[in-house]
Amino acid sequence: MQEAAARAMAQYSRYTNKEGGFSRAIPMENAKTMAPHAWWEQYGMESCPDLQPIAIKLLCLPASASGCEQNWSCFAYVHSDSHKCLTIRNTTNLVWVYSNMHLAQRVQALEQLHQAQP
Repeated sequence: MQEAAARAMAQYSRYTNKEGGFSRAIPMENAKTMAPHAWWEQYGMESCPDLQPIAIKLLCLPASASGCEQNWSCFAYVHSDSHKCLTIRNTTNLVWVYSNMHLAQRVQALEQLHQAQP
């Protein structure tokens, strides 16, 4: 485990100091125009095989908490006074159904909007 961490730190140092494959002009130019996760997929394996999968996973995470906030808002609605006797599993299932019902309603509204437009 310590060996893998040491390799990742050495690779991170190569990246920050623009050494190895990161010293070439093409990867650095493409870093300005490519999506970050796509850049790591293309150029990370050569110089940073241990760091590349971590970088890709981190860069693919959503940059906002809106998904979590929507889920907690839905959970708060479902977990009202009248539903406090529900088990955690039943509450989770009800949140899932409620969220998907609202998603289906939004999709249906968008489809109707597209059909109404010429």
